[in-house]
Amino acid sequence: MTQWLTAKPIAHRGLHEAGNGAPENSLAAFEAACQAGYPIELDVQITADGEAVVFHDYELERLTGSAGRAADEILADLAARRLAGTKETIPSLRQALDLIRGRVPVIAELKNPGRRSGRLERAVHAQLDRYEGLFAVSSFNPISLAWFARRAPQIHRGQNVTHFPLSNHHYPWPVRTALKHMAFNPISKPHFVVFDHRALPNRAASRARRRGLPLLAYTIRDSDDEARAKIQADNYIFEDIRP
Repeated sequence: MTQWLTAKPIAHRGLHEAGNGAPENSLAAFEAACQAGYPIELDVQITADGEAVVFHDYELERLTGSAGRAADEILADLAARRLAGTKETIPSLRQALDLIRGRVPVIAELKNPGRRSGRLERAVHAQLDRYEGLFAVSSFNPISLAWFARRAPQIHRGQNVTHFPLSNHHYPWPVRTALKHMAFNPISKPHFVVFDHRALPNRAASRARRRGLPLLAYTIRDSDDEARAKIQADNYIFEDIRP
């Protein structure tokens, strides 16, 4: 059942506001979203010891002030890092799901920048397989989605698409073009599409929508973008506003 994907705007990395002690992808941000009744989009990557951790950036600097990469750390060390100068620390996916406990739906974005799948996907699947709430996975990487299509086809998958001219992605141009036009959909087999609002309207997104795939626009941060998203997409992922 995917009706929830279009029922209510989705809180990007939780309902976060660092100035109020609830930075992005923190347990406090997830609790705020739950209390407000917003579905949650969160980011998941794999640690050096094979655990699924909720953190967006590959580098730790912006949110923790520490050098290094999240993927090079073990979960115990990441769990001690404070987020954006608050008392909140980096949570594991297990901690996040235990807190949310089905109160609102969850989209877990798989942060896998490589050409292989397996470690992250297995770790995420291990947690979601025993979770009783509504959830889906999404990723920019069609290889990650293909892993779920083969091994856990019952889990709904969302293909993320960015606005490549404005994004810091280092893919070769043929790959960028294929991703922009969702040419990998035959292997990722998405149930919905998550499209950068700056790239809408887009022919590939419109074709997917006509085929019945819900189209979510991201990341909506003001009323003008919100108004356009309501016309161009079936729902949107937001931050810095309160729909």
